[in-house]
Amino acid sequence: MLKFVCFILLAYECEAIRLVRHEGGNLIYALSNGKLVSVEDVPAGLKCDCFCPACGEQLVAKKGQKMTHHFAHKAGTNCAFGYQTSLHLLAKDILANARRMVIPELYLRPDKPWLRDHLISPAREILIDEVDVEQNHGSIIPDVAVYAGGKKFFVEIYVTHAVDEEKLSKLKQAGISTIEIDLSKADRYIQAADLSEVLLGNSENKKWIFNTQVDKYYQAFLQVSEKRRIFHKGHVAYTDFCPRKLHWVNGKPCASQLDDCFNCDYQFEVGDDYVLCMGRSLVTSIDDLKKPRKERRPCRTSPVNFKTMADAKLWICPDCGYPLHRVEGKHGSFIGCSNYPWCNFTMPDNSK
Repeated sequence: MLKFVCFILLAYECEAIRLVRHEGGNLIYALSNGKLVSVEDVPAGLKCDCFCPACGEQLVAKKGQKMTHHFAHKAGTNCAFGYQTSLHLLAKDILANARRMVIPELYLRPDKPWLRDHLISPAREILIDEVDVEQNHGSIIPDVAVYAGGKKFFVEIYVTHAVDEEKLSKLKQAGISTIEIDLSKADRYIQAADLSEVLLGNSENKKWIFNTQVDKYYQAFLQVSEKRRIFHKGHVAYTDFCPRKLHWVNGKPCASQLDDCFNCDYQFEVGDDYVLCMGRSLVTSIDDLKKPRKERRPCRTSPVNFKTMADAKLWICPDCGYPLHRVEGKHGSFIGCSNYPWCNFTMPDNSK
C-alpha cells in the first residue's frame, strides 16, 4: 500500500514538473548586469553570468548541438514564471526604445453583435516622442506610457494576465486611452526581431481596450438618434413611425423589425421595446456626423413595387426615404424621387 501511495505521489510530481515546463516555456532571455540578454549573445555554461528575471537564481546557458539553445536554472529547479517574465521585460524594452509604432484600428462597437460597427480610425503608424516604463500615473502604473503628437496613451502587455476590470475601471476614470498587446500565445522561441514586428507593426495581437474617442462618438450618435417604440401586430414586430415609411399599420408609417430594421444603417441601438433610429437625421456613419444635414445622402433599401399612383402617395422613395413626385419627361410623365440627382429611383406613372 505504501509503495502504491509513493508511486501516485511520484506520478503527480512528474506531471507537475511537465506542466511547469510546458506552461513556462523555454527561457531564452535572461538578466545580465541588469540588462536583458539573449542566450545567443552570451558564453555557454556558467560563464554567461546570467540570472532568472523571475526568481533571481543563477542560470546556465545550454548551447549544445541537439537541443534549441536556452537557459536553465543552475540548481535544477523549474521556475514557472521565468519565460513569461522575460518575455514581458523584452516587450517593454522594445517599446521603450521604439520611435515608430502602428496603433490598431478603432471601432465603435454596439453591444448587439448584429448591429453595425462604426470605424473611427484605421490602423496607422505614429511617431513616438517619449516612452515611460512602469512609472506612476496617478493611481495607475501602466507597463508602458507612450507620448506621441502631444497626446498620451498606455500600452499593457498581456503575457499571463489580461487587464482586469478593476484596472480597466481606473483607466476609464482617468480618461487615458489604452492598447493591450496579447503575447499569451507567442512562440516560446520567439526572437526579438519577430517580437518587435508584433509590438510595433500592424498586428492582430493589438486592440484598444479603452479609447476616449469611442465615448465621444457614442454620445454624438445618441444626439442624432430618436427613440422609437417596438410594437407587435400578429406575429410581426414593428418599429413605430419609421422615417422611411416602409410599411403602414393602423394608419401609421412603420418598419418590420426583422425584415427592415435588422439591415437598416439608420438603426443605432436596440432595446427590449425600442429602437434608437438616426433616420430623421440621415446619419449612417461617423462621416455623416461631420457633414451638414443637406450633404448627407439617405441610405438605400430594397425597392418596393408600386402598382398605382395611390400607392405612391402613401409611400416615400423605397431607395432613399425622400418623397416621390410626378415628373413630366420627354416621353411622358413618370414617378421619380425628389432627391434626384442623388437618387435615381423611378417608376411608371400608372395613375392615368
